[in-house]
Amino acid sequence: MAGYAERLGTGTVDIIKKCEDMGLKAPEYTQTDNFRAIFWRNEPNPISSEPNPISSERSKRMNKAQIEELVLSICSDEYLTVNQISALIGRTVNHIARVVLPNMLADGKLVRKYPSKPKHPNQAYKANK
Repeated sequence: MAGYAERLGTGTVDIIKKCEDMGLKAPEYTQTDNFRAIFWRNEPNPISSEPNPISSERSKRMNKAQIEELVLSICSDEYLTVNQISALIGRTVNHIARVVLPNMLADGKLVRKYPSKPKHPNQAYKANK
């Protein structure tokens, strides 16, 4: 179990790095009776009239190549579900599931967690290395 725990621990560092790479505040981890992780997201400041630069950048129209590059980046180390991918890149679940993922799977850029069951309820996707 030590190797498993060690592998999980290195994932924490990866999560922190990915959050910082996306311009987000590093997550906060606490351990009392339960383990708690707080993940921050960028939202416009209701007091400030200045738009959030990350949100503004994401709200701009991205072309197919930019979306695919972003999906490959966030799916590089672990399997992510359609809902997770959608939330991370700021696009609808419908668009990701019906347009982005089928194209990337057909091009061999992504692999399914359950390749023999495409409609598996826990289906997730990872970058094909």
